Amino acid sequence: MIDQISRERGIDKSFLVEAIEEAVLSAARKKFGQRRDIEVRYNEEFGEVEIFQFRIVVDKAEDEQTEIGFAEARLLDPDKQIIIHRMKDAEREVIYEMFKDRVGEVVSGIVQRFDRGNMIVNMGRTDAILPKGEQIPKRSFKQGDRIRAYLKEVRESSRDSQLVLSRTCDEFLVKLFRMEVPEMSEGIVQVMGVSRDPGFRA
Repeated sequence: MIDQISRERGIDKSFLVEAIEEAVLSAARKKFGQRRDIEVRYNEEFGEVEIFQFRIVVDKAEDEQTEIGFAEARLLDPDKQIIIHRMKDAEREVIYEMFKDRVGEVVSGIVQRFDRGNMIVNMGRTDAILPKGEQIPKRSFKQGDRIRAYLKEVRESSRDSQLVLSRTCDEFLVKLFRMEVPEMSEGIVQVMGVSRDPGFRA
């Protein structure tokens, strides 16, 4: 299962193993107490998480310091909330590493939905946000349309979209010219300055 999640989500396997070990350790300490000497290890050979503690599993525990009842021991399941949180952190790190060096590029995606005037754009591995203030007036898009925009910012950590797009900044116009006009891409023609009123004139 760990290998499958690692492949599908592009998350380093060692990070997932660490997240699972931490989740199991947290669950064990919640059950046994913070003073207990507990160790958790992932067994690569069997694909299992092993918990080590100086207690004996018995039918009925009489000494809680050295024994634990069988029924109670079976309740030691991983804390799923910790696993989910760590996986989301890993996904954010992957997205940041993928796009941090692409700031300043023209990127394309599919219009996913609209949220309070902001446009949410599907970039494949993640969604980007095109804020209302970065959209060109009188230029409308609908869900499913392909759109090009300037990658203005990549946030290292964010509860919302990590990628921020713009279609109104001057750099977007310059990049489009360089993509569409061969003389500019070849360096024959250079843009010395840009002045624009997005949606009206440039």
